[in-house]
Amino acid sequence: GARAQTPHQPPTTWRSVGVGGGGALFSPSFSPHAPDEMFLACDMSELFHTRDLGASWAPVHFAEFNGNRESAVRFTSDPDVLYALDYSLVNLEDRVTPARSADGGATWTHLAGRERSAGARRRGPVRTSGPSAGHISRARP
Repeated sequence: GARAQTPHQPPTTWRSVGVGGGGALFSPSFSPHAPDEMFLACDMSELFHTRDLGASWAPVHFAEFNGNRESAVRFTSDPDVLYALDYSLVNLEDRVTPARSADGGATWTHLAGRERSAGARRRGPVRTSGPSAGHISRARP
């Protein structure tokens, strides 16, 4: 079986544990406030968070947030206030909704009335006029 390794030593053996689900990782978002903190989105609906530069990862709970390729986390001047695009299903339809966290990504709140169908999504940099203001947009290619 696989053996525990030190962080920089490659594994010497591998053992199959079954078929995987695939998926890819997108939108790495590094914190401008903490060099070891980042978020990483997955097209399998996860949004992962690390505070130790990837030595350990924790998924954001799926009931709080569903990630996808364009779920880049946008930081503001306040390290606790974050914005990102949530890809949760709404009435069994793929929807993209801007979401806001006021606690560094532990919990997320949808910005009411801002959801769009997945085909009309927009994303982009957050522009802040204060620590809690933001704008997420991008012209569709």
